[in-house]
Amino acid sequence: MSSGLRQILSELLEGSGLEWGLAPLTDADAAERRQRLERWTEAGFHGTMEWIPKSLAVRADPRVEWPWARSALVVRRGHGLDPAPDVRGERPVVACYARGRDYHRVLEDYLRDLAGRLKERVPGLCTLACVDVMPIPEVDLAVRAGLGFRGRHTLLISRTAGSAANLGVLLLSDDCEPAATIPDLCGSCTACLTACPTGALTSAGLNANLCLSHWNIEDRSTTEGPAARAVRGEVLGCDLCQQACPWNRRHLREVPQPEGWPETWEGWIAAFAPGAGSGPLTKKTPLERVGRAKLRRVLLRALENVDPARAAAVRQTALSDETHPALLKWLGER
Repeated sequence: MSSGLRQILSELLEGSGLEWGLAPLTDADAAERRQRLERWTEAGFHGTMEWIPKSLAVRADPRVEWPWARSALVVRRGHGLDPAPDVRGERPVVACYARGRDYHRVLEDYLRDLAGRLKERVPGLCTLACVDVMPIPEVDLAVRAGLGFRGRHTLLISRTAGSAANLGVLLLSDDCEPAATIPDLCGSCTACLTACPTGALTSAGLNANLCLSHWNIEDRSTTEGPAARAVRGEVLGCDLCQQACPWNRRHLREVPQPEGWPETWEGWIAAFAPGAGSGPLTKKTPLERVGRAKLRRVLLRALENVDPARAAAVRQTALSDETHPALLKWLGER
């Protein structure tokens, strides 16, 4: 990548509030990444996310799908992070990243606009904006771009800002020089592993089958298993491993809920009843993708663990007003 293009990026990104870096796409990185992904998927650690092994070749090397790509611009957008709760389950908790406009929309809109402005100044440049919905190894590329190191919780850790952030990638058809990378600074710390209530974090990586975030978002069947038995307040996503990370300690602050969100278990469960008008609560937020019936089932199952008697009463109301066939069947079997 010419120093001119790097300078243009610096000018265009100035004042954005985003950390950014450039990562080359190399054969050596792709080979190492493929071996790691193969071991991980062969162990079944991808859980119900069957699209991961199906797209493994592209995840290892984006050039398989986009052969023109030579490098990646990686941007990091920080968000707030609550302190760990004194008692899990006192109220439903939506992970901090999801309390607001969907980061996919925010970062993708920004990157597409950036790509347009970049192409005006660099004719012939090819780009592709991607934010967590394409088979792009965002964390690996962020590490190669010098933005931080991968923690034991598998997330990118910035030495200055911790791990509470979302990443976006803009593939570029120009080369770049390798950045100075940051070594693994977790040392002997296992705080995130200890904090995970299901033991989902292992020396071999994240076991999604045990992960509360996977269970309450990606597992469309909301499978009855270790995660279902361990859930308390974590009804969308889970911040427990990040809250325990020493690199986040000085960044912990209460993150307010959006105006109008319910405060109680009963309020949340009622809000996701059929016809209750949950749309304004979820519109353009990460909750929208999960869906009404899935969210309601997660809420009902979590409350069972927190307060079985209270859950039984709420479940009777849900049985009388629910219309979703799978959720009705589940309610009738509890």
